[in-house]
Amino acid sequence: MFFTGNKNKKDERIIQSQNKIYKELYWVVVAICFLSMAIKMSIYGWGEAMILTELAILLACGVYYLIRSSNLGLFSDEVETHDEKSKFSTDTKLVFFIGIAGVVFALFMGINSAMQYAEGTAQSWVYFGLVFFVSIVGYVGFLLFVIGIPYLLAKSNSKRIARKNEEE
Repeated sequence: MFFTGNKNKKDERIIQSQNKIYKELYWVVVAICFLSMAIKMSIYGWGEAMILTELAILLACGVYYLIRSSNLGLFSDEVETHDEKSKFSTDTKLVFFIGIAGVVFALFMGINSAMQYAEGTAQSWVYFGLVFFVSIVGYVGFLLFVIGIPYLLAKSNSKRIARKNEEE
């Protein structure tokens, strides 16, 4: 047994414990990033350049997880199990989130434009309407491109890999 080289056998309990620690470590990193952003914003004000590192770390974690789980064929399984348990599917939630985020951004831009650039009530409504409409089209399209397309690509890639793994 000593010379056979069975180094590939691992205790599943140890692997599960390690995965639990990694999961906790991820949340510690996320908490530290948010705490760092809050401290920097309270000290230096609302500047994007000050929190760029933390945003990059948070974005990189999400992108890495999406790519890794998709390449292992786990992403489609996660979506499927979520859809079985949840009242609303992941696709529905994603479309709803993109729509709400687009409306919020468009409202912010429309109100900002009406308050800062209009001269009078009638012009405020016109500016708000125009900026809101253009912003909602732009932001929803942008969010669909940035969030929706990677999600659909990851889901289809994960399904393809999961089918390939089942055949083997």
